[in-house]
Amino acid sequence: MLPPGYVINKNKGAAAEESEDEENKLTMEEEIEQERQALNFADLTPVTLDSFNAWKERKAKRKQEELEKKIEAEMAKGKKDKGQMAFMSGKALFTYNPDLFADDEAAEDDIVFEEDE
Repeated sequence: MLPPGYVINKNKGAAAEESEDEENKLTMEEEIEQERQALNFADLTPVTLDSFNAWKERKAKRKQEELEKKIEAEMAKGKKDKGQMAFMSGKALFTYNPDLFADDEAAEDDIVFEEDE
């Protein structure tokens, strides 16, 4: 057993190096700032409301085209089971064909609502 407080020499060097590394280590903000300064600003496009809206429209159009390609591929397979359009979300299905969804006109008749007194 070693006496209390005794540190082996090989650990002293590693501890000193670690404390030195911690002192020289940059904070996350400083690292981000260095990377930002390293960018070539001549090649970058500034983000404005118009450029953002144009990007958003292009992205939505590309997503719609990909969805249409998937739908065409599934229709070409010809199978008509439940899972045929499983890759589509509910919103995408409703956008594609709103007739797939029907509201039940008498849905509220099945449930009796009572007022709290």
